[in-house]
Amino acid sequence: MGGPFRLGGGIRPGVSHGETDPFGYNIARDPVHLHDFQATILHLLGIDHDINIKAGIFG
Repeated sequence: MGGPFRLGGGIRPGVSHGETDPFGYNIARDPVHLHDFQATILHLLGIDHDINIKAGIFG
């Protein structure tokens, strides 16, 4: 049985990155762009985030 779901997918438990204001609304420290966050998740799932996917069923 392989894949990223065996042994946690490479995500370290207890690690936090960045900081928000007391309300959790604004970024206070170490912002991460949504594209970088998505690329990290896809990488951990074993999916290449640089590929271009053609939209639509019939091309």
